[in-house]
Amino acid sequence: MRCVREWRPDLILLDIMMPKISGFEVCKRLRADPAQGQLAILMITALDQLSDIERAVEAGTDDFLTKPINKADLLLRVRSLLTSRRRNERELDRALDYIDAVDRGAS
Repeated sequence: MRCVREWRPDLILLDIMMPKISGFEVCKRLRADPAQGQLAILMITALDQLSDIERAVEAGTDDFLTKPINKADLLLRVRSLLTSRRRNERELDRALDYIDAVDRGAS
């Protein structure tokens, strides 16, 4: 988690099956940290059961890919997640600007 705070990536590709901690748990911890804000998480795994996908969504993933991964599909999903993230940031900035303008007008 420290690396994520230091590097502040826009997107994380997260494998579910890891040696010490599951990707589900990492995802939950990232989502519980308010500093991570709009971080996009794309889970990648060999698991392909509906229950695994449901568990990933419950953990907070934005998208889910099963192995073997098609390169074009991966790039498409990464592009889509990053575009969505940028759109959300622009909308948030506009909303904050509006609130600031309203506050200045009320003063």
